[in-house]
Amino acid sequence: MLFTVVLLAGLGAGLTRLGWNTSFLPGSSLSFRHGALLVSVLLTALAGLELARRQRTWVYLSPLLAAAGGLWMCFAPFARPPLVLLLVAAAFLLLFSILGARGRAPMAAPCRIAGAAFLLVGNGQLFPGMPSHVVTSWWFGFVLFSLLGLHLDRGDTTAGAKGRILLIVLALCALAGAAMKNYALGVEFIDPSSLAPWQRWGGDRLLGLVMASAAIWLAVNERGDSWSRLCVLGGSTFLTLAGLIALYTGEILAGPIYEATVHAFFVGFATSLILAHFRLNSFLALGSLAVFYLSLALWIAGALAGWNTSKEISATINLLALLILAGIALRSKKSP
Repeated sequence: MLFTVVLLAGLGAGLTRLGWNTSFLPGSSLSFRHGALLVSVLLTALAGLELARRQRTWVYLSPLLAAAGGLWMCFAPFARPPLVLLLVAAAFLLLFSILGARGRAPMAAPCRIAGAAFLLVGNGQLFPGMPSHVVTSWWFGFVLFSLLGLHLDRGDTTAGAKGRILLIVLALCALAGAAMKNYALGVEFIDPSSLAPWQRWGGDRLLGLVMASAAIWLAVNERGDSWSRLCVLGGSTFLTLAGLIALYTGEILAGPIYEATVHAFFVGFATSLILAHFRLNSFLALGSLAVFYLSLALWIAGALAGWNTSKEISATINLLALLILAGIALRSKKSP
């Protein structure tokens, strides 16, 4: 029930940002908390629940704290206690990821630990009111490495010696890119004239390189069933798109470029990797997935081109397709 309310609030906040009248949803006045509700709350909860499936019951503390923080945020969006709960949930997720590292597939545990560490730093920056593009750069690392770790753990992707080195290098590059964005923001406040051009755009371009490289590695090394391969191919495509936008522009700060990048990453890539863990080979699932990808592509194109009507319609169709896929997934069996 907690997760349902938070999900509806996050979706309501997103639809409000698109200009729809969502007064009937709990998140209609939380448009500025859209990312926190869907990324920091729901994806933290999903990561924690996945860990709890294979560990002791007290590991459920992390997703419960995240859900409680999200629910509190729905009723008190400007209060600090919900942010404290999200920070503590991230800290517990990191702790449980370290404690549960034994018995995992090669590189699965390090990826999960890296993802939780990125989340902890990102959630900590919600307190001083950091701009969303700075916090999001840390959430990129959280989602990317958490999902890669989960995928490795399931055995659908394997990391050989070269793959392990690549993942370590990508994690370090993601850390450097996110840290560079924090540094650039601090210098801009103190002395903007002293900020070199490469310091301004280097962080986003480094993150873009990480995304594009991870997408190629994931697509090449996928070994799952036909549904999993289809989802991974689609997710890798949107992850590559997000990476290429970041590499080309170099400044993902706000506006259409930011919107296109974050939705290609969080909606296209993250949703695909989550769906890959289910067995949804029905015609309805395949058709809904095709509509989901096509509408998302049109949504991103509309955002970049400034076609607001096209963007709103595509985003609504994308949401409906996603809800259908979620309903099918809840009725299906999860892949082992």
